Amino acid sequence: MITLYRPSSVFRYVIVYKDASGMSGEMQEITKQQTRLLRNLKTYTKYIISVYAENKRGEKGASAVTEATTKGGGTFI
Repeated sequence: MITLYRPSSVFRYVIVYKDASGMSGEMQEITKQQTRLLRNLKTYTKYIISVYAENKRGEKGASAVTEATTKGGGTFI
């Protein structure tokens, strides 16, 4: 689960994630919520996750990047 800070100028968040091994393509989720559960992840797999905010004009904020590894069931360790 990813928790996001939402200042009043944020229209939506864009979450981009991919398997760190590079064996699969990049996936993207868009949300207006501060918390997002990423589903259908491979078990015991390291992911690179990038999150950035956009305002209503489509202007992007700085991207935050992290790595996380899933455990059994595709949830993050």
